[in-house]
Amino acid sequence: KKQLEALKYYEVVEWIPFDRFNNIEVIKGEFGSVIKANWIDGSIRSWDDKNNKWSRIFSNEAYCLRIISDISNISDISEIENQYKVRNTDARNLINYIAICGITKNPENHNYMVVMGYQDVCDQCLWPPTEKKWCNSCNSKRFQDEFKNWTSGNEIIDKYIQEKQLTALNRDDAIEWISFDTFKDVCLIEGEFGTALRANLIVNFEIDDDDVDEEWAELMGEWIETQSRLPNFREDRKNLIKVYGITKDPEKHDFMIVTEYNEKKICYKCLLPNTGEYWCNKCNSKYFQNEFEKWTSDNELIDEFIQKKQLEAINTKEFIEWIHFDKLQDVEQIGQGGFGTAFKATWIDGYIWRWNHENNEWKRTSEFEVCLKRLDKSHTVSREFLREVETQLNAQRYGNTIPIYGITKDPEHDDYMIVMDYAKVGSLRKMLNEQYSALIMTDIYNAWITDFGLCKPVTSDREKDIYGVLPYIAPEAWSSAATFRFNG
Repeated sequence: KKQLEALKYYEVVEWIPFDRFNNIEVIKGEFGSVIKANWIDGSIRSWDDKNNKWSRIFSNEAYCLRIISDISNISDISEIENQYKVRNTDARNLINYIAICGITKNPENHNYMVVMGYQDVCDQCLWPPTEKKWCNSCNSKRFQDEFKNWTSGNEIIDKYIQEKQLTALNRDDAIEWISFDTFKDVCLIEGEFGTALRANLIVNFEIDDDDVDEEWAELMGEWIETQSRLPNFREDRKNLIKVYGITKDPEKHDFMIVTEYNEKKICYKCLLPNTGEYWCNKCNSKYFQNEFEKWTSDNELIDEFIQKKQLEAINTKEFIEWIHFDKLQDVEQIGQGGFGTAFKATWIDGYIWRWNHENNEWKRTSEFEVCLKRLDKSHTVSREFLREVETQLNAQRYGNTIPIYGITKDPEHDDYMIVMDYAKVGSLRKMLNEQYSALIMTDIYNAWITDFGLCKPVTSDREKDIYGVLPYIAPEAWSSAATFRFNG
């Protein structure tokens, strides 16, 4: 049944003769024992058409054999799956994925056994941990045994901590009651929206003892979970702010959440979680806004566009700035196209990557080479052009696109220029022309994309106009094109 229904290789279950196992050893735990053995063949991966047989993976690797307690009461494989339900079954992460590979039988004691993927098991229950070195089943019991050894003095807080400990699937999910006398070198940090104490950890979110109620417990829970909802932290748990527990200031009688102190993750100004690495949208948008009157592009559309991106940016990849042309040195023409000219230059300031709280100014990289793309007749700029710039800017968050740093203006030709990263190696065509004979197809090369539709006059606001390189224009576009301009 399982073989006929299997949609993926890790859903296949097979009969495995016991003599296909070697290096058999019994592992004993507090609540029972399992057999660890090497499966000579390994589990099925796919069908090998050339050799007309199954190809297999993890041959001679360790597998776990678990005795089926009462085979007489099991009518089909689904009951076996329920009996041996594995908690860590995220198939997207096959490193931690443990599936039932098959069933075997010990010829000596006639016990049927389920064959499962093996990884380090908990030394007490002999089941795979819910995460590496963390077993929810056993650790929840250990936490429960210690409930009598501590109290916050507040029933709601005690209940909240206990619930987090009993349901923790990994060490980051668990919090604890932390006695205030365990902190050393405590000092006060004053932020724009509150205060915090800094010790070896940062302690924040001060709440008066009298204010602790169900509503506060819900608020605290929301704050603890906030970091998982931040757009740039959703997929990368290492960037989450670690919450260690709750403590109480014995002098002020304030309860406080204890978190790690890391300027990459926590804003030094407002003491709230950053929206990006070293980037707080709440504070940085104000710093940008305070500088709006200090610059202008002399074009209302461009000013509004730059300001909008600066106010919305949640990290360093989502904004651009107005760059004065006198900040660009050693300008040198490197190419020309149908609607613009490309230059190489040195940007002496470098781009913004964080706010310097000590000097109260933007912290920038050192000077580096950039590419300037001058757009012909761009003293008037269309909204369509800015939409194309925004498309490339939005694509930067996913990588492998040439970063755009800002917009400047050529004072000699009165044309606007896009300031982009300079690709020192050159174009893919240039590399293929110069190095084709030396290239090995198995080599890995980093390719960067640029020009998201910017191959037309910057003044054009007509979406039906067709521009491009002839060999790459879609055939269906020719049927609606009435006139053509060829640029040699």
